[in-house]
This record gives sequence, structure tokens and C-alpha cells, in this order.
Amino acid sequence: MNEIVNPEELNERKKRLSEFIKFLGIDNERFEIFSELPQGFVMNFNGKLKIVQLRNIEIAYPEFNIQWLYTGKGSMFHNDDAMRNNTEKVINELVELKNNVTGSE
Repeated sequence: MNEIVNPEELNERKKRLSEFIKFLGIDNERFEIFSELPQGFVMNFNGKLKIVQLRNIEIAYPEFNIQWLYTGKGSMFHNDDAMRNNTEKVINELVELKNNVTGSE
């Protein structure tokens, strides 16, 4: 079944995805890696998700409200605790990356 959505709404979805990635404090490439999406996915995102892409994002970011991505209604996250947990997750990932680059622990 093909989804019929006006071009403006598809563009809004792309903006919301970019907003989510910006909130995470990561770049598009890191989001694609964590979500097991193909390189360039975010840049070429047309506002539509295949089932496997949707599932990959939900697995990588279970706190992310996909309904918000699609409709703009509600909040970016399923609950406020998820936002705090995500911030901690990003900080831990950054510390781990820094340690890997510098070789310190």
C-alpha cells in the first residue's frame, strides 16, 4: 500500500529527523551506523521509511517517537525519562570514542 502524502509534509518529516539527530548530538553518519541504515540515508531521506528502516531506527533508539516523526504530533520521545536516558547514552558514547582515540581509559 502506497502512502499518499503532500510534498510539504514529506519535507517536514525530513526536518524532524534532522532535529532528532541534532538533539542526539551526533552527525548523520553516526546515526546511520547506529541505525544500520545505508550511507547517505539521512541526506537522501524523502520522508518515507521502509519497514526494515523503521525497525532499525526503533531498535537503535527505542525512546524515539516514530509517530512524532510522521505526524509532528506529540513529543519527540515517548516520555521525559527517555530524553534524560538518551543524553546519558550520548555522553557515554562520546567518552568511549574519546578513550578509543586517545588510548586512555
